Amino acid sequence: MTNKYIARKIVCGYINSTALDFEEKLVELAAVNESDDTLLEHINVMLKILEDARKDILDSKEGDKNGSI
Repeated sequence: MTNKYIARKIVCGYINSTALDFEEKLVELAAVNESDDTLLEHINVMLKILEDARKDILDSKEGDKNGSI
């Protein structure tokens, strides 16, 4: 399996978990599977979400550490 194939599977799983209606999901899934540019757009959005979540978690852990001193 290539990295691009794995990324497509991850993005498709993410799209399937969203609150989009069935037709919207089909459109997005088709676009991701046909276009590397669309796949890249979704990857960039997911990376931004993950980076923000990571920062929030690290900040929370740092806050917990400072609060217990």
